[in-house]
Amino acid sequence: MRKFRRSREDVQVVAVCDVHETRRLRAQNEVNEFYENKSCAEYRDFRELMIRKDIDAIQITAPDHWHPLIAIEAARQKKHMYCEKPIGWSVRAAQAVRKAVKESGVVFQFGTQQRSGADFRRACELVRNGRIGKLQTILVGVPGSWTCPLQPTELVPKELDYDLWLGPAPMAPYSYQRCRPWVKDEGPFGGYSIWYCILDYCIGMIGNWGVHHLDIAQWGNGTELSCPVTIEGRGEFPTGMLTNAATKWQVENKYANGVTLVHMDDATSKAHPMQADGHGHGVMFIGDEGWVHVDRSKLDANPSPC
Repeated sequence: MRKFRRSREDVQVVAVCDVHETRRLRAQNEVNEFYENKSCAEYRDFRELMIRKDIDAIQITAPDHWHPLIAIEAARQKKHMYCEKPIGWSVRAAQAVRKAVKESGVVFQFGTQQRSGADFRRACELVRNGRIGKLQTILVGVPGSWTCPLQPTELVPKELDYDLWLGPAPMAPYSYQRCRPWVKDEGPFGGYSIWYCILDYCIGMIGNWGVHHLDIAQWGNGTELSCPVTIEGRGEFPTGMLTNAATKWQVENKYANGVTLVHMDDATSKAHPMQADGHGHGVMFIGDEGWVHVDRSKLDANPSPC
């Protein structure tokens, strides 16, 4: 659980939920220490938390394959919610969440916080105001999925409700790496869990990371409320591994306005013939009079907007 600060006296965390007892009790203790009391309850099953009438809003930070079901139940129980990205593993799952939220009238916030970044907003303003001429192509690069070898079957730890962790996913033999939580500095990408790259639980970095930069690409293209008219792509998928999400890919999305968006892993993006030198990760907007590139560390443009 991340440290937080109290900015509103009329808001308090009153419950935490996790299928892993050790992590659940740790979160409970941190909340109680923060508020200097022992009023925070702990739940193994999110449905027990949902039925509490004194809870107004929840935060969904479970593995991705659980996001839609938890969000739909939250809407049914009239809970406002913040949901980490992505909404789910399919377009149909996301549409089901949208329908439930609209019918319930609750407030829903989605974890695409990059939109709050000044550089991202500035980049989209430049593109949408014609500073690079007519937009023609958008190149999007995000980290490729990592891999993990097949693991031996292990005994399920007594502190983990493995059946509930799997939830809507197919039954699979337990191994620590299959559902390893985020552990700082353990493994690739600073400890990101292996399940991010197992298609039963997540669609891999193509979507889990892709949702951030693709959102900015849609914003700059002025197509937030629409979608491509054609999609064609190819990818490389590991075989004989615990992980099976695409490690490399190139997907071309063509829009009705004539813009082509090419979504790639970082390495493929960096090697793309239209990519400006030194770029790869991030969003590259290319017009007939220049280009704008933006990621979380910088904003570049040619011609310069200054």
